[in-house]
Parts: sequence; C-alpha cells; structure tokens
Amino acid sequence: MKSTLKALLIATPSALSLLAVLAMPVRLAAQQEPAPVHYHVVDLGTLTGGTFSQPFYMNSHGVVSGSSNLPDNTQHAVLWFGQRITDLGTLGGPNSFAFAVNSAGRSVGEAETSISDPNGEDFCGFGTHLICGQAPE
Repeated sequence: MKSTLKALLIATPSALSLLAVLAMPVRLAAQQEPAPVHYHVVDLGTLTGGTFSQPFYMNSHGVVSGSSNLPDNTQHAVLWFGQRITDLGTLGGPNSFAFAVNSAGRSVGEAETSISDPNGEDFCGFGTHLICGQAPE
C-alpha cells in the first residue's frame, strides 16, 4: 500500500507537468497572431447643423439607414450612400427614423404626424405624444 501511494504521489506531479508543457505551445501560438480585421469604421456624418446620428442597418449595396438630429434636436430619417446623406423628412410631425433599407432602396421606419394622439400615447417614442403615421405607397 505504501509503495502504491508513493508511486501515485510521484506520478501525479509528473503527469500534470507534462500536460502543462504540452498545452503551452498551443496557447502561445494562439496569442501570436491577431485575428484579421473584416470591417472598418466610417464616420457617416450628420444633417447640416446636427450633432448626432445613428445608423441602424446597411443593405448589400452599402446603403445605410438611420437617423440624424437637426439643430432644434428633432430626429429625421436618413439614408447614407458613399459620402452623401439624404434627409427622408417626416410625415408632417417633427421626428422620424429609418430602421432598414432593402436592395431596391425602399426604407422602413416610423414618423410622426402633426396630430396629437387623442389617447395621450407616445407610440413613436419621441416624447411628443403625436400620432405615428404611415408613409403613402
């Protein structure tokens, strides 16, 4: 029994050391080369006088949809393509967002009208309690 225990006490540290030595090259090799970068960051800019913009989606043609603020802090739906930004406007109210754009250039989003919501709801989420409208086809 003593000889078995003694052999086990000698073999266990040796086995652990061997395992650590074998694992080191894999760990060191993984740290040597950083993963290749598959993207780059581009400042899309804002509408004239704006200080903030937020992209939401980019389609396969590189058209980006989102929103940008104006000097009065309202938000307008915008599309970016290359160096150009296009203001999609609103449906008569102060704010809009463009959430996505398909490959044909049609955008989906939300926009406020100038009509107060009769129930006092803020469905669009801009804090104005105006009715969200639907763009005409």
